Amino acid sequence: MKDKINVKPYSDEEILFLTTGKVTIAKSEINVINFINETYKLKSTNKKLYLGMLKDDVYLNIHNKLKINIKNYNISLKVDAVKHILKHHSNDKEYLRGQVPIENNDFLLIPLIINNYDEVYNSGTTKDGKPSITFKKQIEDTYYLVTYISDKNRNLEIQTMYKKRNHSLCLIQDS
Repeated sequence: MKDKINVKPYSDEEILFLTTGKVTIAKSEINVINFINETYKLKSTNKKLYLGMLKDDVYLNIHNKLKINIKNYNISLKVDAVKHILKHHSNDKEYLRGQVPIENNDFLLIPLIINNYDEVYNSGTTKDGKPSITFKKQIEDTYYLVTYISDKNRNLEIQTMYKKRNHSLCLIQDS
């Protein structure tokens, strides 16, 4: 995708190599929105969208802080992750948890959240024993993006995403 959302772009050769029946490369924001919209219709959960690669400076920061090697990893969004996020984090029940529902356009923020995070921390392991990393980024609301590392295809896979409303404190000054 375009650098305005801060990803390390793929070369033409990488796009040819990576694109398969299961993998689509997001070349624009409309590709991401189309993928999200198609998810509602897809029964197969093995399709995924590559949003770009982790930027080198971000990899170095994560490597130094968490001691995890994810150099040249893809930021990957699977259909089953989209379905999970939409089912569990995009409805009014989020307000009861102190959160805000995820909307389709929030998926466009994933590369920005990862490559410009405010906080990053190790969040344990998945059921399969894969290392998990959580990224936190305040934009208007605060976004939490939970990922896991898949070494097989060098992917940083999105597991879930949720957001919380920022509450600004108003200080009233006496005149």
